[in-house]
Amino acid sequence: MSENKPQWYNDLKNGPIVSVSEPTLEIINDIERRVIRTRTSKAKKGLIWIPFALCLVVVLLTTGDFWMKNQGIISTHPPSDFEQVFDSNGDLIAMDKKWLMRSNTFEAYQAFSKNKTDEMLIGMEPLDILQIYAYASGKGDYETLYALFIQGYGIPSREDYLSDVAKDPGLQERSKSQWNYWKKMYRLKEEVNGNQVTVRMIAPDSSNISGPIFRLNKNDNGIWKVVWPLVQ
Repeated sequence: MSENKPQWYNDLKNGPIVSVSEPTLEIINDIERRVIRTRTSKAKKGLIWIPFALCLVVVLLTTGDFWMKNQGIISTHPPSDFEQVFDSNGDLIAMDKKWLMRSNTFEAYQAFSKNKTDEMLIGMEPLDILQIYAYASGKGDYETLYALFIQGYGIPSREDYLSDVAKDPGLQERSKSQWNYWKKMYRLKEEVNGNQVTVRMIAPDSSNISGPIFRLNKNDNGIWKVVWPLVQ
């Protein structure tokens, strides 16, 4: 007795579901080659980002190191205790990078120039104070300059000091030119003796040629201040 099958069974048997033959070796090899090409292409695309990422890291490490935008490129020269700084055109900005203010030093200058309180200088090192002084001098910010001096030590009164500088309208430009000249001519060397620091301008070839000498003392609150007169 033959078994009766419903029509849907016969339709399904003869319909779209068909047996598939096993893939040949050639087909398998072709699939493997395509997979390898796809993986290689993705890997190459990933490698394209590596140089860009490295450049980005360098930019992040260097940007903001100095307060002034595009202030220079550092280049080490013997002796090894100083580094020259050049601008993007290769022109010398400073014989020694110690001349240049970092962003936190510039922020300290801005805060100190507003209220003239020594608390704004807490944590500043002697070279930071010298950098602030040089910047304020070039701007003609004489009230800030006076506030940077340690009181006593023969310093004139604030009124006399401001009156004297007001009588010399060309002082600001001369001071700015003088600081720029020193910055390009000399490297800086600190000599620490307890609460006193002497900053010397030394010729880059370590010869006996030297420029002015700056002295700074710590006041009673442990803050570095400039000794009058500044340049000796």
